Amino acid sequence: MISGKTAGLTALFVVSTSVAFAETGTIKADRVNVRGVAGMVGEVITQLSKGESVTVLEPVVVKASKGDPTHWFKIALPANTPLWVNAAFVATNNTVSAQKLNVRGGPGENFSVVARLEKGAELKVLRHEGDWLEVQAPTGAAAYVVASFIELSPKPTVSETPAKAGPVVVSEAKATPVAEIKPEPAVVVAQDKKPETEASKPPVAPAIPQATSVLAPAVPNPPAVPATAVAVSSAPVASDGVPAVARKVFREGIVRRDLHVNTPSYFNLEDRYSGEKIAFLIANEEKFELWRYIGSRVILSGEEFLDDRWKRTPIIKIETLDLP
Repeated sequence: MISGKTAGLTALFVVSTSVAFAETGTIKADRVNVRGVAGMVGEVITQLSKGESVTVLEPVVVKASKGDPTHWFKIALPANTPLWVNAAFVATNNTVSAQKLNVRGGPGENFSVVARLEKGAELKVLRHEGDWLEVQAPTGAAAYVVASFIELSPKPTVSETPAKAGPVVVSEAKATPVAEIKPEPAVVVAQDKKPETEASKPPVAPAIPQATSVLAPAVPNPPAVPATAVAVSSAPVASDGVPAVARKVFREGIVRRDLHVNTPSYFNLEDRYSGEKIAFLIANEEKFELWRYIGSRVILSGEEFLDDRWKRTPIIKIETLDLP
């Protein structure tokens, strides 16, 4: 849920359909951002690849800044999308213990609410991070994609003809009209936090740019880094509910040197609030010179997996890395 202050600055107004709308669409480009709210202020929850099929729930029009897209599609999130819930309201058997529980795009109260679950709903938990649980997207979870990146599948309709032999006449479906409605009220937090002031909230997680990488400022006299690191097993291993196959993730944190013996990398990602280690980092040395980012806050994406020698901390093979 974007804070009232942020929403006020962006003057975000939504126009959506008031009638049922559900169609199949195909992603038209690679690395298309899926955001928690319709607009460039929404945090990036995941990315979709060219050719992926999605269920479009409704078209949405927003009032945006000059140059920003105004037409969006609300889509059903794929089941393999990682989302987050407050661990305090999940029972030991991984069911919801609160009357209603918000499912968010990230591990914090500043992230958008993308679904709400009733008491007793079952969750597939992927991992525990601080006060939050990363879970697979439940049924009903939805987010937003710029409309120009989705091609709707043709939806023919059969015209009414007398019941007799002959070919069936098919006509193209007409576009569903849109009608202006009032902006939705802010979603009420469902027992997942205590009241707090606006100033105590962490900032909204920035959107991940489309660029594949950003060159960090040059660092004079860079520290010497050995040419090779400890070899990492290419076959991920299932442990504590984490899938045995690598999965695409987005992470934000501080890049640190890791000089402990027998770790899989000389670099790791640290939580910028708690200081806890999030993951080890491995990357193509020619594409990403990680020593340049030491001490810097970064947003990265890549394949996350566990090695059977380091079951407590995941390893991320970096695909994109950006400075916010």
